[in-house]
Amino acid sequence: MKTFEGKWVDFADQIILVTENKRSLEVRYHNGPGPFYGQTLNLYSFVINVDFEELSPSTGVLSDDENIIFWSNETKWTRVDCIL
Repeated sequence: MKTFEGKWVDFADQIILVTENKRSLEVRYHNGPGPFYGQTLNLYSFVINVDFEELSPSTGVLSDDENIIFWSNETKWTRVDCIL
């Protein structure tokens, strides 16, 4: 099963922590807004929906190697431990 859990960095070099509990997600920016909540579409899915409150809810798709989340707003997050 693919996982979104871990530390990510966005296009503005902000660090984001994603935690998972079954289908539920919590998204927290380091020293920033949140937490925001979302869910996977099913337990074996690599697609999530997150409500970022002031923005429209966004859909994220996890790459096959699990190192990038491609968002519906045409941005992406990269897993921190794969950035060297």
